[in-house]
Amino acid sequence: MRLIKIYYYFFYFFYKFWDRISLPKFWSDTKAVITLIVLKSFIFISILYYTDLELTKFQLILISLLFIIFPDLYLFVFKSEWKDFIIHYDHLPKSENRMYKLFVVFIVFLIIANFMYSRYWMDNRSKKYQTGPYAPEFVAKKRREDSLQKAQQIENLKKIYGEDKK
Repeated sequence: MRLIKIYYYFFYFFYKFWDRISLPKFWSDTKAVITLIVLKSFIFISILYYTDLELTKFQLILISLLFIIFPDLYLFVFKSEWKDFIIHYDHLPKSENRMYKLFVVFIVFLIIANFMYSRYWMDNRSKKYQTGPYAPEFVAKKRREDSLQKAQQIENLKKIYGEDKK
């Protein structure tokens, strides 16, 4: 139950953030849910990068729906319990609220930093093991395309400067 309350505080934090920042002051709850979904997607994608799992499109969609999107839809769209938590967290003492806000900002920073590092780590792993865009056949194909493109550019320049008629 404590994790749910923490998760509701994350929602509260983003709800208040979007309510404060948005020019049209509506749909702050939807924007908060989307923000939570994006953060959970960053975590999921980071896990995929670190573990190098080979999942089909169906498996990716199923996992995304079951663990990322449906829980938020259930908690914040189908249940109206979150409205009580907004009122509850609005009445917290300022010092306690400040501490929770720092916690949320720190966790969000960690999630984003982890996502960026996982991309960097995956790229370095791909270079080391010559997979993905660094696979030999992909690199050779790219070099052939680049050399053909350079040859075409040289021919076009010769036509422009009239050197093809000499």
